[in-house]
Amino acid sequence: MCDKAEQLIRLAENNFTLMPAEVHLLEAVVKGEAARFCTDNEIQKDSVHASKCAIRASLIIWLCTDSIGSDFLTYMGINIIGAKIQDSLNLNFLTLEFPIILRNCIFLETIRLERAKIKFLDLSGCYLAFSQTHDDFGREISTSLEASGIEITSDCLLCNGFTSTGRVALDGARIGGNLVFNNGEFYGRQGYALTINNGEIQGNIIGESLKVNGGLSIFGTSVNGSIECCRSIIFGDSHINAILATNICVKGSVRLDNACAFGRVSFHGSNIGNSFSLDNAFLVKLNSTALDMGQSKIKGVALLGKQFLSIGEVNFNESHIGGNLGCDNGKFFNPDGYSLSVEQANVSSVFLRTGFQSSGQIRLIGTTIRGSLDCHEGQFKCGSEDCPQYAILAQNTDIKGSVFLNQDFKVIGGISLNGAKVGANISCRGGTFNCPKGSAICAQQILVNGSVLLTKGFLAIGKIDFSYANISNAFELKEVDKPEGMFLYFLSAKIQTLADREDSWPSKDRLFLDGLVYDKIHVESPRDSQSRLQWLALQPSKVFSPQPYEQLAKVFKESGFEQSASEVLIRKQDNLRAYGDLSYWARVWNFILGHTIAHGYRPNRVLVFALKFVFIGTIVFSLGSPDWGASKIMSPAQVRPFESINSLAVEVSRNYPVFNPLIYSLDTFVPIIDLHQQKYWLPNSNKEAELPPNSFMRRLPGSLVRWYLWIHITVGWIVTSLWVAGFTGLVRRLQ
Repeated sequence: MCDKAEQLIRLAENNFTLMPAEVHLLEAVVKGEAARFCTDNEIQKDSVHASKCAIRASLIIWLCTDSIGSDFLTYMGINIIGAKIQDSLNLNFLTLEFPIILRNCIFLETIRLERAKIKFLDLSGCYLAFSQTHDDFGREISTSLEASGIEITSDCLLCNGFTSTGRVALDGARIGGNLVFNNGEFYGRQGYALTINNGEIQGNIIGESLKVNGGLSIFGTSVNGSIECCRSIIFGDSHINAILATNICVKGSVRLDNACAFGRVSFHGSNIGNSFSLDNAFLVKLNSTALDMGQSKIKGVALLGKQFLSIGEVNFNESHIGGNLGCDNGKFFNPDGYSLSVEQANVSSVFLRTGFQSSGQIRLIGTTIRGSLDCHEGQFKCGSEDCPQYAILAQNTDIKGSVFLNQDFKVIGGISLNGAKVGANISCRGGTFNCPKGSAICAQQILVNGSVLLTKGFLAIGKIDFSYANISNAFELKEVDKPEGMFLYFLSAKIQTLADREDSWPSKDRLFLDGLVYDKIHVESPRDSQSRLQWLALQPSKVFSPQPYEQLAKVFKESGFEQSASEVLIRKQDNLRAYGDLSYWARVWNFILGHTIAHGYRPNRVLVFALKFVFIGTIVFSLGSPDWGASKIMSPAQVRPFESINSLAVEVSRNYPVFNPLIYSLDTFVPIIDLHQQKYWLPNSNKEAELPPNSFMRRLPGSLVRWYLWIHITVGWIVTSLWVAGFTGLVRRLQ
């Protein structure tokens, strides 16, 4: 072995004036050992600058390229620890069948490994200075390691204190093992500090406690394993992403737990074969996108919880997540924009619960959620009380499971579920919705296959709008806290069961029911007509609509409460007269119908009026009844009148029908019967009757009785017609 070392040294001396460190290197490579120049992991300044640690890069290049010198290398290759490498190490385009191990070394110029083929590369603990190079566009770049297109059969290690002061470029690299950056530090001066674009990594990318100042670019790279960069700190700037990983393909997981990224993190269009985790991570890109997962595909879960904090937008638009999107206990802040955007996406379930906080708008527009949307114990805020905005915008979302907005759920700014589809229930038990100048819950045109539960401490300040909604089961409104603070809209909505309580109804003029259709009222809810009429009275009186009354009456009737249904319909007509758009004569007619036959729903009420009128007629006609001892008003209708009483007495036969005031009043009042009184007796206008001394008048003129008879007959016709119209239902049909 010593002979081989002496031979290699003599061969090298033909080309170099060897320094002591270089002699030590040649002796070590022949033995297949590491050439050690430091005893610990960090290079001390005094040893670095000492000549005994200096090795020229040209000697290393000679060892790799000289046809005779390279034969002295063993399968261990070149292994140097703690040296100072002078000049630029340029191994571009070389094929090396042995590993290159240069640990804890200092490189004063750029390392060049473009399109090289190496069995194994280890630069752990190295310090790389930079040189000025130019990119394909002629821009000047400070580069420490240029290894674009490199092929490494096994692992590539840039870890354990590895430090680069310029760009490290691994673009297009093909690495058969792992790419390791644990505890590495990368500093970029112009552009990205670390680039691995369009590469192929057969193993994992591991970057535990990685520090990057200048951004990490990995777009278009394929990773057969996983990306593990937990506890990393990565800085971008206004022009450079902290992480640019667009269109990457990772067959395993991506884990950035406990990482910090200052600048945009982009996995746009990426394909991740397992989970994506940012638990307890910290992302900052104020007033812009902190995390871009748009159009990505994640076969497992996406986790942004456990004290995850983003300052800026988190974007999952048009993404497909095979598992859940879990953001429990996460904090999303982007007050002037979107804190979390998951539009047109497809995800199993969305968990924004248990300590979740959001300042900014959460957008779920058009997203398909195959499970549930669970926001219990979450806190959401968007806009202000003077300028409210929806804190959760879930329009046209298709949710196969339930929506949970309960158990201390709090929102300032409201939630929109317009046009959404919910496969089970919407539970707002104990939830707080605060939007005084807007909609606390806007669920227009929503389709709910289960129930809507606003119960057990539910509190809403603002509009609760379920207009045009279709709810297949119950709408529960019970145990509401401060119901006077909400406006409740059910315009043209459809509900199977209405389950509410009086103490949870909104205040006057805050209930809107026009067009609401429901099949039944729950047995534990108010079902008497008086309570329900009070419920209808909570609607704005300025704009009258008959439909809510007709719907309530229909439900009462189908439930067997005929009398309650009639009372509701009577109140409908009364309120139509009071608040509806009727002409003067229509109001008069409505008044008559209401006070006579109760608009046709109580036609027998007019009989009381008729009896009173018949009784009055009986009194009037009895005052003018024939008395053969004195001059009276009622005269035989079929006998020619004479001027004297005596002549009349002679003229009237005993066979002539006797006058009866009661029967006469009834006969003249009811036109559809003939009691043989009206055609035999008439008041005589030429006569008068003396009344008792204590009467209101001394004499009763026959003309006055004649006028009363005409009124009596007219009123009888009207009353009888009204009764017939009410009894047959004609009035109800016309109204």
